[in-house]
Amino acid sequence: MGNNPRSIVVYALEAVLDHGYTIDHTLDKSRKYHSLNDSDRAFVRLIMLTTLRRLGEIDYVINNYMNKSPKPRQIRALHILRMSVAQLLFLNTPPHAAVSTAVELAGEQSSTVSLKGLVNAVLRKVSRDGSKHLKNIDADRVNTPDWLWKKLNLAYGENITREIVKAFRKPAPLDLTLKDVSKADKWSKKLDAFILPNKTLRLFNAGQIEKLNGFTSGEWWVQDAAASFPARMINSCKNDQVLDLCAAPGGKTAQLSSQGANVIAVDNSTIRLKKLSKNLLRLKLNATLLEQDILKWSPSKKMDLILLDAPCSATGTIRRHPEVPWTRRSSDLKHFKSKQDELLDAATNLLSPGGKLVYTVCSLLPEEGVERINALIKRKNNISRESFDLKSLGIPHGSVNKYGDLQTLPCHWPEYQGLDGFFAACLRCSL
Repeated sequence: MGNNPRSIVVYALEAVLDHGYTIDHTLDKSRKYHSLNDSDRAFVRLIMLTTLRRLGEIDYVINNYMNKSPKPRQIRALHILRMSVAQLLFLNTPPHAAVSTAVELAGEQSSTVSLKGLVNAVLRKVSRDGSKHLKNIDADRVNTPDWLWKKLNLAYGENITREIVKAFRKPAPLDLTLKDVSKADKWSKKLDAFILPNKTLRLFNAGQIEKLNGFTSGEWWVQDAAASFPARMINSCKNDQVLDLCAAPGGKTAQLSSQGANVIAVDNSTIRLKKLSKNLLRLKLNATLLEQDILKWSPSKKMDLILLDAPCSATGTIRRHPEVPWTRRSSDLKHFKSKQDELLDAATNLLSPGGKLVYTVCSLLPEEGVERINALIKRKNNISRESFDLKSLGIPHGSVNKYGDLQTLPCHWPEYQGLDGFFAACLRCSL
């Protein structure tokens, strides 16, 4: 059953939940996954996403039918159960298909062969009456690890936290940024897409991205609507030189280039820069790509316009990456905050007098956003916040904090099925 889609799901759950890899990395590296046809690859992703979005509920149901957890060397059996319960309770998979395949998978390895009977018994019980247990639990709470629930509650209060985590459980639509936004009406018709207030095209039933109209000809790129705001906050004009820091994989680089800016895109990863170069080639856009460690880099001149997209917890992208709550820990934030402060110091040192910096992270957590900016301004008296034009950005109502920074939430734009969580602040260096 090596190339069976469900076998690949179990392998991927092990990689993600036991070793901390992302879904995308795990599947990209899997030859067996790439050997599947399109529908089977989609099936693998569907089970993976559903299992991780509903992991708290799934484990609660499983625990109702087990006296004790599998031993560490038998953890694969738990992943088989998780995958199968996701199918039975949330994907309406016929019980015979989910149960029989799970039992076969348990029998494939010596560590789980003795648990075939347990897997069979638990799943048959779940198929009969497992759904009744879902009525007894707080889905918002159990699907959110303690560390994240506490952080969100502290930042937004329980009501908004519940709106956010409900949005996490919903599949995210596909958003596209057009190379030429003046053609939004034309491409919305070609792609059967909805035009959002910021001119992003949103597709609710997209299918395979590479087969969509306009992909090969480079008319658009995939980019969540919220991710498109920071580059527009730069407000660059044709022929302006813009420094794009931590640039790869390049959605913001493409935005700036498509607006006519002369972009210098800097990243410290060879692999990520190769991907950025490939994306720009498809889009027929230009940028100067530099592989540099920003913390050690000393360019020959200061810059008037800088965009810094810093590494972060990625808590704003959980709709698309539901592994994040389960692979991150509260302790990870110490590393991210330290790196963000270092990058902000380095980026502001590259600003010319009167220059503008836009700092952004795909995070929901104030300690990676507003608190980093407050700390920066305390450290550097030549840096101040600057307001931006809300109307021209087409941003959601309620997404600007008391300091004038942008903070989108997954529960914003409910009428359009939400968007990712992004923080962005405009900063100005004094003359």
